[in-house]
Parts: sequence; C-alpha cells; structure tokens
Amino acid sequence: MSSAILAPVHKRQLILRRLYPHPQQRRFLFLAVFSVALVVRLGPLLWNSALRGGSLQYDDGVYFAAAQHLVVGQLPYRDFVLLHPPGIALALAPLAALSHIIGDANAFAAARLLLIAVGAVNAALVAWIAGRQGAVAGAVGGLLYAVWWVAAGSETTVLLEPILNLLLLLAVALLTRQGSSPRRAVIAGMLVGASVGFKLWPVPVLLLLVAWLFWTSRRREACQFVVGCALSLAAIVSPFLTIAPRQMWNQVVIDQITRQRIIGPGQSIADRLVLYAGVSGHLYDKVPAALVYLVAAAALASIILLVRTVPHGWLWCGILCIQVAELLMAPLAGDETYSDFAAGSLAVLIGLAVGRGYELLDHSRRRRFVSALGIALVVLLISSMAIGMKRAKTEAVYNSALRSFAHQHKCVWATSTDAILADQESRNMEHGCDYPVDFTGLVLDENRAKGVVEKFFVPPTLSVWQRRAQKELARSDAAIVTSGVWQRWSVATHEYFLSQFKNVGHVGLLQLWSKR
Repeated sequence: MSSAILAPVHKRQLILRRLYPHPQQRRFLFLAVFSVALVVRLGPLLWNSALRGGSLQYDDGVYFAAAQHLVVGQLPYRDFVLLHPPGIALALAPLAALSHIIGDANAFAAARLLLIAVGAVNAALVAWIAGRQGAVAGAVGGLLYAVWWVAAGSETTVLLEPILNLLLLLAVALLTRQGSSPRRAVIAGMLVGASVGFKLWPVPVLLLLVAWLFWTSRRREACQFVVGCALSLAAIVSPFLTIAPRQMWNQVVIDQITRQRIIGPGQSIADRLVLYAGVSGHLYDKVPAALVYLVAAAALASIILLVRTVPHGWLWCGILCIQVAELLMAPLAGDETYSDFAAGSLAVLIGLAVGRGYELLDHSRRRRFVSALGIALVVLLISSMAIGMKRAKTEAVYNSALRSFAHQHKCVWATSTDAILADQESRNMEHGCDYPVDFTGLVLDENRAKGVVEKFFVPPTLSVWQRRAQKELARSDAAIVTSGVWQRWSVATHEYFLSQFKNVGHVGLLQLWSKR
C-alpha cells in the first residue's frame, strides 16, 4: 500500500492518540484531579486550623448529632426529629461512636475529612466520565469540579450533597458503560436507591434513568435497576419505617412538601441562578433578571449544541435540567450546599462540550483554546482558595477554651454544631438535658402538626419558635450563642435571656453565657 494512502490514516491515529490517552496517562489525570480537589477543600482548613475548630453550617451538626443519638439507642423519627431519610445517620454512626473515645470535636473532624475525600473522589469521577470522550473533556470536567467553589464549598463538612453526587455519578457511569450487564444494572440501582436513602431529591433522576433505559430498549436492565433501587432503599429505610411509620412519613415527606417557599432577597429565580453559578451573593438584585435568563439560556443552548451528538449527552442534559428545576423550586435558596447537587452533572456536561469543541477546532487554534481554558481554571482555583481561606479564618475557634467553658456546666444550650465543637453534645445526652437534634426541624414539625401557617424562616414572628427557645433556656445552666441565633429571637426572648444569663466572654464568633 502506498505511503500516500497510509499518511492520512497515520495522522488520524496520531490525533486520536492525543485525544484519547493511554490508560496510564488517564490514571495520572485522575490522580491529579483528585489531588487538586483535595487541596482546594482541605488546604484552607488546615492552614487556619479550622478542620476541628469551626463550621458556619447548621445542618452538618444536625446530621452528626443524629448519628450520635443513634449510636446510644435513640432512633430518628421516634425519639427525635430528622427531616431526611436515615442514610446520613447510619453512614456517620461508626464515626459518631468514636465521640466517647476521642471527643465530639475530633470525631466530627474525622467525619469532615471523610466528606472532603468524597468530594475529591467526585472530581475524579467527573474526569473519568467526561474522559471517555477524550483527555480534554476529562481534564476540563474534572478540574472544573475540583476548583469550582459551588462544588468545593459544600464538600468541606458533613452535608448530604457530596454523598448524593458520589452515588449518582457512580450509578450513571455504570449505566452508560459500553455493553449491557445485569450486575451493573443492579449495582447502579442500588446506588441510586441508596441516594434516596439520604435525601428525596434524587427521586426524579431515578425516574428519568428508568425511562431512559426503557427508551433505549434495555427493558430487562430497567427492571434490574428498579430491583436494585428497591433493595438498597428498603435496607436503609425499612427498620425505621417499621418502628415509627407515621412519624417518619410526616417528618421526611409531609414536613418537606408543606414548607412554604420563601419570598425575599436572594430567593427569586434570577437570584438563585446567580447563586448556583457560584457568583457572589453581593450581586443579588443588582443583575437584571433578563440578563441572567439570557446568559443561562445561551449557556444551556451552547452545551446542548455541542453535546447533542456525544454519546449519552442528552441523558446528562436531562439530569441537569431536573436538578436545576429542583433547586429553583426549593422552599429556600440556601447557599452553595444546595448548588452542589447539580455540580456533578454540570461539570460532566461542560467537560463533554469543551471536549467536543476542541475536536472541532483546527490544529492551529487548539493551543490558544487550551491556554484560555487553563487561565479560566486558574482563576477559579485562586477564587475558590481565597473564599475558602476567608471562610476558614472566620470559622476557626479554640476548642480547648470552648470545651473548658462548657465542661464547667451540666446542660449547655447551643446548636448541635456548636455543642459538638465544645465536646458537649455527648455530655448533654449523658446528663439528660433533652435538647432537640434539629431545633428548626422540630419547630417545623410542631407547626405542621398544629396546622399553623406562619412565615417559618422569620423566627421572631413565630410564636412556636420563641416558646420552644424560652423553654429550653429555662432548663439550661449555660448557653453558647451565635449572632445567627441571636437574630432569631424575639424581643421577649431577648429580655428573658438577659434576665437569666450573663455574658462571660467569647471564643471567636461564639458568645459564652452562664446562668445568673
């Protein structure tokens, strides 16, 4: 065969080799993405000594406290309010059991390390999935997830979204592999079912995956997938549902669907899109809604145009649209913790779209294209590290001082997170102080049970909230109060608190109060 005929073939093979690297090079890519993600999430915490000493979240303390109560025999739904399925309490139970040996704060730090590792694995999974369409797609998708604050911000503590991303990315990766396999379908189903055992938000994605399997004439796999979902979900939920069926149904389902949508700054659809894009909250009400919608529509259209011919591109588009719709319909916009729910699918899609765009460019433009991508990723990296450093510096507290104060008293009133940081959550349980695991969830459940319709997230106007707070303060010897808690009290609760407690100092942002 002549060299004139072989030359184009050889050139195409060379191009494909560059686009689709050797397995050893792919392993290096996954390791690099994992390492970058780990540095972005863990680095600021270690630099500011904030891994063990602080968290600005509320939910992370609730989830870990739920696990602590579980390991001492108190069951969610029956003995305390938990507004989510029990997966998170079960997953954290082994680490929560260590609280009695190494202390609450150290056990909580171990749990944070676990979730940080989960976030780094998620970034590597995105690189693996997108990397099926080439090295550029894998590198962009994985590194975007690794350095983008929307993902990194919620993967520094104990939250649900990193676990949801891990389970969903693994499941879809298995379902989209070449060839059919009953074992893969069952395992993928078990992963998605397990995700529902942590939070109900993956249910629409589950339905989409079943419909997609039927649509692609994989009916047997669809049935196997459903069986896997049922098995894992039943394993997580059925023990608690059997013991407290009505309470669990009310707390996990009814309390969530009856929550009123909040109307206020940062809660409009345009504001939520700005927030979910990882843009600073200072831009609320400053960017015209029409411009936000135009940019969002243009970005989505561009992604669809580029990935429409990519294998499984439409499936990932469907997953992203469902996740974004759920975020926009949620009662509360929250912060990047909610946004992380859609970060995995968006990073995969952007990786696929960029990889496809790279393939369409001629050789002379590819180097400039890669340079621009590198600059954009470096900017995101610097931005995320700066935000992480600022937040970690704000979060950091001296646990020894906090613990010294708390251990001088029997019952210390605090949020679950602050009680854990003070090594006091376990002691409160031992002393029978009977504080709720989730104060906000308890008030929401009591409101629903009484048929009370009030502006739940404006606590100073909520009589149930104030009565409950005053009742708990009355049986407390001390209190650890943050500005966020202070703002939730009514004038009457403030007056009662000041009449019963005196300020004895502060540790970081935490104010320390003792009974008069």
